Amino acid sequence: MKQTQAIRREQWREGILEMLKSAKSDEQGKLVNSSETRKQEVLHALAKGSGRDQLMKEIDECSKKSEKASDELERLGFEYSSTGGLDLKWDAPHKLSAAYTEELSKPQVDQKSLKKFDLAILKVLTVETPAEAREIAESVIA
Repeated sequence: MKQTQAIRREQWREGILEMLKSAKSDEQGKLVNSSETRKQEVLHALAKGSGRDQLMKEIDECSKKSEKASDELERLGFEYSSTGGLDLKWDAPHKLSAAYTEELSKPQVDQKSLKKFDLAILKVLTVETPAEAREIAESVIA
């Protein structure tokens, strides 16, 4: 009988301990939330009268415009990053994706400008004197 009472007493203690631990955890959560609320109250009080309301309104309006424009770009098949980069969405319309792939496969205009350097290199390899080589290099670089 004493053994049964000891087991029940131990279970009773464990139950009470769990209840206290749970209540403590709940109270800690309230304190954290209260602390965050207090921080916001202090910040708003400090910013009051400094044009904060208008500035916050402008930020909200800009955020809404930005989100709307970003959604429109996505609808068109593009993604815009916060760093200013533009990319093609993975699920962009087929016509857009095909045009993008086709354009990338074309040689760039800039590569044509490299041809003069290739020709100059070939000429330098065929000349006899450093003066001739220098003349060729200066004509291309200058």
